[in-house]
Amino acid sequence: MGAYIVTGLRGKEHVTSADAGALNAGIFGTGRYVMNTAEQFAAEIVSNNIVRIKSGDLVNQGRHIRIEVNDYEDMTIENGAQSVKRNDLIVMRYKKDTSTTIELESAELVVIKGTAGATATDPTYTSGDILAGATQDDFPLYRVSLNGLNIEKVTPLFSTVPNLNELNTNMVKLATNTMRKGNNWSKSGGGLYYNNHPVDTILPSDAIIISALIIEWSGLSAPIDICFSETTREVQFTSESYMPLVNSNSYVKYRIAYI
Repeated sequence: MGAYIVTGLRGKEHVTSADAGALNAGIFGTGRYVMNTAEQFAAEIVSNNIVRIKSGDLVNQGRHIRIEVNDYEDMTIENGAQSVKRNDLIVMRYKKDTSTTIELESAELVVIKGTAGATATDPTYTSGDILAGATQDDFPLYRVSLNGLNIEKVTPLFSTVPNLNELNTNMVKLATNTMRKGNNWSKSGGGLYYNNHPVDTILPSDAIIISALIIEWSGLSAPIDICFSETTREVQFTSESYMPLVNSNSYVKYRIAYI
C-alpha cells in the first residue's frame, strides 16, 4: 500500500488497531508490560480453586488491554492431586480472527493447566508477533503453584513500565559548581590534604547523589581527586599539596549527578 497518513483527514475511515498499536509500541516498547495504573492486575487467592485478578492496564506489543477500576475477574484453577505438584499459568490471551475480512481482535484471561508430577514445570504457551500479524499471543501474568490439593503460591511473571512522571522523577540530573582558591585545606591522618564542600546549597535536600566528577580545572600545583560523602552530604577534594590552587585565578569545576 505504501506510505499513508494516520493522524490526518482522508475523507474515510482509515485508522486501524494496527496503526494505534504501532504508535503504542513506539512509545511503550515492543514487549509486554503492565502499566502503573489501578491495581496492576494484583492477584488474590480466594480459594484452592479461585484466583482473583484485579483491575489494571497492560500493553502487549502495542495493544492496550485492561480490567476497569473496581472490577475483577475470577480464574478457575482445576483441583490439584495429592502427593504431586503442578504449575498453571494465568495469561492474557490476544487473538485475531482471520476467518472473516473484518479480522476481529479480542483479549481474555485464560488459565493454561500444567502437568502434575513430582516436579512442577510451567506449561507451554503461544508467543506471537502481534506487530507482524500474529493471530494469537499469550502474555503470562502469573504462575499458580499447586502442592497437593492446595495453591501454594501465586508468582507474578510480568514487568511494569514507568509512566512519564516516574521517569522524570528518577531521571538523572546534573549540577555544576566551582571551587576556588581561599578555601582552607586540612591534613588527614593518612597524610593527604582535604577540602570539603557542602552540596545542599546547589542540590535539593532529598537528592540522592550518584557520582561527582571534576570536569575542568586551571592553575593547579598538584593533582586533585574528588569523592562524595552521603553521610555529611559533602564533596571532598583531596591532594598531596596543602595549597593545590596556587592563585586567585585557580579553580576546579565539578559536576554532580543526582536523582
